[in-house]
Amino acid sequence: DGAFNKFTFGTYIYISEWVDGAFLFKKMDGNSTIIAFQMGATANSLKLSIGSSVATVTTPDLATGWHYIGLTYEQGTAKLYVDTNNTAISFVGALPNEVPNTRTDFLIGDKFKGYLDETFVSSLLSPFTIGIIPKYLLTGNTMMPRNLARIHIPGWGV
Repeated sequence: DGAFNKFTFGTYIYISEWVDGAFLFKKMDGNSTIIAFQMGATANSLKLSIGSSVATVTTPDLATGWHYIGLTYEQGTAKLYVDTNNTAISFVGALPNEVPNTRTDFLIGDKFKGYLDETFVSSLLSPFTIGIIPKYLLTGNTMMPRNLARIHIPGWGV
């Protein structure tokens, strides 16, 4: 029940209309932001807010078609991965080292116009979930247990 110092968020995303301030996710306590990941004022700009601290990132073109995004946060450092190219885009701006664990609703997609699919949040940092599986699916493969056995990630066992 303490604060979180790392997490991973991932989702497939299709944006029908870019809406400034639309939330991919948020956790609020009244009018106070605990954590929020939302669309910025211009297309392809995103912002991550933790408390009153805000960090921003500009992405490749998210405004057309389906994309996969993975957000990692660890002790004040946030990175975004787009379409599983395994190249991190760093956020600009200072964030606190922890996210408070305030017991309140965690909302996904508030004011968002489009589709989110296979969305997840984990309290772990996981290159597996933000890279290998989505890349495998985006190449047109079917994810089945026998296929998972064929995926080898160096340092993750056999």
